[in-house]
Amino acid sequence: MKKNKFLMFIALIMILPFMVSQAVSAEMLMTKAAPAVIKNISDVNISLTQNEKFIFPSKVKAQLTDGKITEVAAKWDKKSIATDKTGVFVSYGTVKGYSKKVKLTLSVSASIKSLNDVSISARQGGIVTLPNTISANLSDGLKKNVDVIWSKKVDTSKAGTFVIEGTVKGFTSKAKAIVKVGPKIIVVNQLEVKVALGSDYKLPSKVEAVMADNSKEFVEVKWNKQKVDTANVTTTIIEGTINGYDSKVYLVVNVIQKTVQDVAKESNKILLLYIYDKNGFKIASGSGFIVSEDGKVLTNFHVVDGASKIKAVNNNGEYIDIKGIYYYSKEQDIALLQLDTNSKLPYVKLGDSDSIEQGDSIVAIGSPKGLQNSLSEGIISSLRKDIRSGYSDIQISAAISPGSSGGALFNMNGEVIGITYAKANGGENINFAIPINEAKAILNKTNTLSPISTIEKFDKETAYKGFENFLYEKYTYFWANGIKINIDGFNVTESKDGKMLDISVYIYDDNGHYDDFQKAMKQGDAKQKEAAKIEVQQWIYLPLKDGMDYFPDKEVYLAVYTIVLLNKQPPNGDWDYVHYDSEVGKWVCGDMEIICTERKGEYLFDWTQKY
Repeated sequence: MKKNKFLMFIALIMILPFMVSQAVSAEMLMTKAAPAVIKNISDVNISLTQNEKFIFPSKVKAQLTDGKITEVAAKWDKKSIATDKTGVFVSYGTVKGYSKKVKLTLSVSASIKSLNDVSISARQGGIVTLPNTISANLSDGLKKNVDVIWSKKVDTSKAGTFVIEGTVKGFTSKAKAIVKVGPKIIVVNQLEVKVALGSDYKLPSKVEAVMADNSKEFVEVKWNKQKVDTANVTTTIIEGTINGYDSKVYLVVNVIQKTVQDVAKESNKILLLYIYDKNGFKIASGSGFIVSEDGKVLTNFHVVDGASKIKAVNNNGEYIDIKGIYYYSKEQDIALLQLDTNSKLPYVKLGDSDSIEQGDSIVAIGSPKGLQNSLSEGIISSLRKDIRSGYSDIQISAAISPGSSGGALFNMNGEVIGITYAKANGGENINFAIPINEAKAILNKTNTLSPISTIEKFDKETAYKGFENFLYEKYTYFWANGIKINIDGFNVTESKDGKMLDISVYIYDDNGHYDDFQKAMKQGDAKQKEAAKIEVQQWIYLPLKDGMDYFPDKEVYLAVYTIVLLNKQPPNGDWDYVHYDSEVGKWVCGDMEIICTERKGEYLFDWTQKY
């Protein structure tokens, strides 16, 4: 029994591997994978040039579900696509076993019709590099740069004209580079130039050279500096190289002080200003200069004082309105105006008035008596602190006349260092300018300022001052008893109730005008004196009549005052009227008054002192 069990065990062991193998084979047969199918076919994109032959691809690449890429046959909706025109053309096709359409996009670009030759100038012994691209004319009329491969390099060992051929992919004709090799450079002379201080000097791109055949040509040069510093008077040597020339080229730049003629070129930034009253009458003229490209203009306050309208005239004779005022100060005698323009304008360069010294050369540009852009030269005579109360001034010898006020005072660098504003009465070449640093402090604030006043508002703020300027320019003197009597000033004031207007005319003694008047009224016999009196009355009528014409709604009277100025207060009783005038810093003594008024068409005169 035991023996039979053992035999059965042995048989089972022998049969078991066969049974396991059969089971595994059966399971493998049951799990065999399904065949791969097409998962996706990407769009087909083809690019050709115009008239290039096109054949639809018979097969396209497909991605299978097992991740493999294979080629499959495709049938297209169209049999052909013409390539005689440029553009983008689309066709669709089918693939067996793929449910979607296959998209084919054909892009036809213009073909090369012709190539443009390349022209190159070289120098014997120089180095020439041919371009990597060449300009091509396309079949659609446009141009583009295409890559080119040249057959050889340029040999510049000999002078002459040489043609080098090149090939362009997709085009059968040859590209051509025409290289003209000029004779060898024998010598380039050292160059030397004079440059005005502060000017914008550009280095020359070409210099003259002597060739091997004794001819002369201008050849290109490369300098070791891009720009010359002209801020200081100095001499600079600049080194340069020329292709095909073994030696160095040298340029000596001498930066020299500007001449008066150089500074005169700044006159295109100086303006003539015309001042008009509320009735449109031109009452005064003066000067101004442009300090920013958006049209800000510096001038004197007294130039525009009392203006109802201001017009600027530029160097070309063009009229530009002043549309607003940024800043003004009677004490400083400075006004900053705004031109009505949208153009970018040339403007002056401002210097440093703190660095000027006595004896420095200067140039003044302004419009005295309306004579636009008149130039005068001189020196800085002195630096003063006693002319404008509380402010410094520049005393100059350059001529200043009425109308020059508001003009530009230049140093010899062509920089504005002052605003010309006054001359000393009775003095020769004693003139004054406001230091520009005083105005620069104002300009530095204009980024945060807006125009504080229109011209119309400014007129009300400075009532009657423009009329004073008008009278002073129109009536600078009169004649009596054969003697010329100069006028020193006018003052126009309004009564508190606004109904009356007082025009005051001043004749002072500190410049000889008072003495001239005394002489005119006292010399000769009684008949001559009476005739002189009538002459004065006839002259007085003129500014009085102007006042009545300008201000018809007011009662106008005029008074002439002859004034003596004293450094010390006179003893009591010596004068009828004495008071201290803080503006002139002296005691003012009235010697005589002549008052003229109009009553019902008659002019009445009151002489407080008879002659």
